[in-house]
Amino acid sequence: MSFVPGKVGQAFGFNGTNAGVRILASPNLNAGMENGFTIEAWINPADVASEHPIVEWNDGSTYGVLLWLSVPIEGGSGLYLDVMNTLQQNRAIATAPGTIATNVYQHVAATYNEPNGVAALYINGTLVVQQALGWATTPRTAGDLYFGWRPAGAGAGTGFLGAMDEVSIYNRALSSTEIATIYAASSDGKCLIPPSITTQPTDQTVYLGGTATFTVAVGGPPPFSYQWQHEGTNLAGATSTSLVLTNVQLSNGGTYAVRVTNEGGPIISSNAFLTVLTNCDPVCL
Repeated sequence: MSFVPGKVGQAFGFNGTNAGVRILASPNLNAGMENGFTIEAWINPADVASEHPIVEWNDGSTYGVLLWLSVPIEGGSGLYLDVMNTLQQNRAIATAPGTIATNVYQHVAATYNEPNGVAALYINGTLVVQQALGWATTPRTAGDLYFGWRPAGAGAGTGFLGAMDEVSIYNRALSSTEIATIYAASSDGKCLIPPSITTQPTDQTVYLGGTATFTVAVGGPPPFSYQWQHEGTNLAGATSTSLVLTNVQLSNGGTYAVRVTNEGGPIISSNAFLTVLTNCDPVCL
């Protein structure tokens, strides 16, 4: 395998004979255990006269869910999605022949909604076929994940010839709008989504020597990192969703905020104020 010019930066280049990408099985990639999945990528095939794998799960003995370039008997290449289930039963959906071209980048996407059993295929941001597969089943996605290669089972050794870029797997069926947005982003690539703060830290009032707790809740794509600040200065070791201050002193008073970061960038919470009260001795009259 090589790296070649992609739709967004560089892409994987496949020679069709002995090149592929293998990602070891992981619970995070077992998309079939959720409510559905999406496979999407930019592909630039050099050959559409033969069948070629784009993405498939394979456990070393047989395949699971797959998205391939297909060659119908009518001629011309199309997309083929096989939602193989955990019982090794398959249901498939395919586009009309002649929908995939050579030597040009095209955006392809396949979705499966497990609760209603509906599968869909998109080309260049447009829905081209949608079909209820007649069952609501658990897709077979527990094996290793391969791009551009079938390692085992019928047709073992079949490879993709051409380039692939921005190959992505989601553990839900993306909406038509989301897929159209990815296509419209074109060479800019996917826009990374920064975190959002769903629950801001709130003001606290405690007595001298007491305990103050600030918390934050966030949304957006994980993983997140946290850094709490006091009067704009980072607090050592304060890197979780909660900040607990024990044996509070007067010097602990003031504003607190937290900086939350993911791959999409950082966001800083609103300030929360800590007021420290002193325990005054009673006055005898």
